[in-house]
Amino acid sequence: MTGSFLRTVAWKVSATLSGALAGLLMLRLLDAYLLPERYGVVVVALQAMLYLPLLDFGFRTTLNRRLLVEHDPAERRRLLDFGQALYLRLGALVWGVAVVGMVAYGFTPTARLAREPVLFFVALGTAGAFSVLALAQVNLLIGLGEQQRVFRLNTLGSWTNLLALWIGLKSGWDLWAFPWAAALLGVVQLVPAWLWSRAKEPTLHWSGRIPAEEFRELFGKLRTDAFACLRSQFAILLLFTVDVVLVGLLGGDPVVAAIYGTSARIFGIVRGALQSGSEALWPLVAKASADGSDPGQGDWLLRVNAWLYGGAMGAMAVTLAPFTDWFMKKWGGPDPIVVALLAARFLVTGLTSPAAYFLLGLGDFRSLARYCERELACGVLLSLALGWKFGARGVALAFLVSTVFGTFTPIFWQWARLRRLPPGRLFATAWARGGLAVALSVGVGCAGLSLGAVGPWTVPVGAAGLGLAAAAGTAFAFVRRRRAGLSGSKLADMLRHY
Repeated sequence: MTGSFLRTVAWKVSATLSGALAGLLMLRLLDAYLLPERYGVVVVALQAMLYLPLLDFGFRTTLNRRLLVEHDPAERRRLLDFGQALYLRLGALVWGVAVVGMVAYGFTPTARLAREPVLFFVALGTAGAFSVLALAQVNLLIGLGEQQRVFRLNTLGSWTNLLALWIGLKSGWDLWAFPWAAALLGVVQLVPAWLWSRAKEPTLHWSGRIPAEEFRELFGKLRTDAFACLRSQFAILLLFTVDVVLVGLLGGDPVVAAIYGTSARIFGIVRGALQSGSEALWPLVAKASADGSDPGQGDWLLRVNAWLYGGAMGAMAVTLAPFTDWFMKKWGGPDPIVVALLAARFLVTGLTSPAAYFLLGLGDFRSLARYCERELACGVLLSLALGWKFGARGVALAFLVSTVFGTFTPIFWQWARLRRLPPGRLFATAWARGGLAVALSVGVGCAGLSLGAVGPWTVPVGAAGLGLAAAAGTAFAFVRRRRAGLSGSKLADMLRHY
């Protein structure tokens, strides 16, 4: 545990919370400046463009890991040149797909209601493609060992996008504010990312400058891992989005789907903040594996995760429904049973996240892809059976049960096998910590609600539940350290015994 790692985690938390807060403020902007039917025209397009980063076919993550583990300067130079040349070629593909897709969408009945010219949809696709390619350049910093700067740029990007939208909408640009905001976001992230990359690698050229035969050689060498990485990325993206679609299709009630989607979104925000340590971990695992040292940083993080996720999900299972009922008065609160099922599912995925990122650090993309695809397939198939009968409850239950095929046990077992550790004992101790944390936070939440906590007061009640679970974990770590004969208060030692 180093100060640099803690700062990286802090910036990841900052990026996640900034994205969440900027998203909430954006909703206020839209309510003030746009009619719902106007925003409805672009929201579909914006959702579709979330899939554009997948057009890199998994090469960015694969290249980043190769750069982290490669010590030969000449080979690193080739990998960097290949990456720049590849993304120059992919840029044309991303732009073409984005523009053709947006223009085609512009002829749909929903989009035609906006009465915007074709040029608007060309601009929207172009700006979206540019922001995606800028993000690819930002993510190169991970391979250069500058992950902290990636999270700084993500934080900056959230507020830049919000500010640009506010300027555009306030200036009366209406829907044109969205391509303007996307373009400005790309510039604000691309320029510092490129300058930082050049500072780290002064000979880096934007177009790569690599001979054609070397490009083909590296493409053939990396494509298998890249495709496996793409499969896992696509499966994970669908795992946390397709359930909302299924609720809307199988339930037939858009209000229920909206409430379910809002609840899932809130869980996703909390999950993103809590897995900051795991995201900061995988480059360290990659470097350690390349150096031949023990890449065991994930062992203590698995235990910390159990306390934190247990406390957070237990508190949310009790307080999210009354909080949403207050925050979104027109829609009402979600079904408490659905909330409990979502909390259980996110607890499972949260406890396993260090193991999943450990596999990513080792480059075991095939295992991640295989297990995530099995979980996704099971979730969809079970939803088709349970969703027709029980609606949102059935879909939530289906995706909880499907974790048995991916995040609940197989990924955990694969991690333990690669670490040469006893999976059964580690699994039991992790869930013992998580279960105790859930019990403590649920107890605090129920007590707070019984004392009359409503509306905004449900937030401090939930925070108190999480705080009690974290305090219990700290006390447990302190006792373990004392029994091990250690003294002092070094944070690194405390976390290792958490």
